[in-house]
Amino acid sequence: MFISNESDGTITSCVVNKDGSFSSCNISEKLFSSPRDILMTKKGLYVTNFSDKVISKCNIENNKVKSCIKSGKIFTHPRSLSLINNKLFIGNLGNFTVNSCNLDTNTGDLIDSSCKEIKLILGSPRDLEIMRLDK
Repeated sequence: MFISNESDGTITSCVVNKDGSFSSCNISEKLFSSPRDILMTKKGLYVTNFSDKVISKCNIENNKVKSCIKSGKIFTHPRSLSLINNKLFIGNLGNFTVNSCNLDTNTGDLIDSSCKEIKLILGSPRDLEIMRLDK
């Protein structure tokens, strides 16, 4: 289990026990700027940095957040993340858009030059969830 701690810029990682309780919790260094959403994949942990307007991709080792890199792409207050078909979708609360960015198939790193902005007609993208119709 990974929990974003927006107020202090950290991520807490814990083991979830069979009874639903947590154990072996670790708090990362202060690596993030107002982390609002996190997304765990086989390639790593993606974290929105709301205040810095970037996305971090971190490696996980022994249930701990390690070696994070920040995207070069600047978003508009990224709030939410979702992933499908090796594309990372970022909901931007600052301008009511969603970005679609390709991920490197080997490393999972965000490919800044591939990001495309999708304008929304209504609403504010606080959370993203993508339903796959092909499954």
